[in-house]
Amino acid sequence: MSAPTSIKRLSRATANFLSASQIFREPADILVKLIQNSVQGGAQRVEVILHMDDRSQDLSNGDICIVDNGRGISKAKLISSLFPKTNTVYDRTGSLVHLATLSCMTIRSYPENELHGFEIIVRGNKIMKERSLPQVESSGTTVKVEMAEAMMAWLNSSITFS
Repeated sequence: MSAPTSIKRLSRATANFLSASQIFREPADILVKLIQNSVQGGAQRVEVILHMDDRSQDLSNGDICIVDNGRGISKAKLISSLFPKTNTVYDRTGSLVHLATLSCMTIRSYPENELHGFEIIVRGNKIMKERSLPQVESSGTTVKVEMAEAMMAWLNSSITFS
């Protein structure tokens, strides 16, 4: 008879990575989720900007940038959605925690009814930089995802269980 196998709880980082790799299988998945976030945030206009590798026209080495005119998101809500206390986030920002696990993201938001906007740069679920932005006339959010970072995470995703 073999010895019983112990079951170990996955770290939050590992659980987020596994979840993200199931949600985002290719760049188009990221694009769809970001557009859904914009629409759910009340955007009536969503601009998609793709920066591709000039030689190969390959998005995996470029960036995806979404600019919307929605309600924006408060800094506190964004940070709580990027670093949730539980593994499940039910609101529209849930996909951001998964994107932050895989990539480098720059998020700039001007929440409605707030005096200032903000910008946060997140890489691998760590805030690398944050700053306040001057007041503007309209609300909205810009999310830029560096695809090279996401693709490297996918390619190097050798998670082992012991």
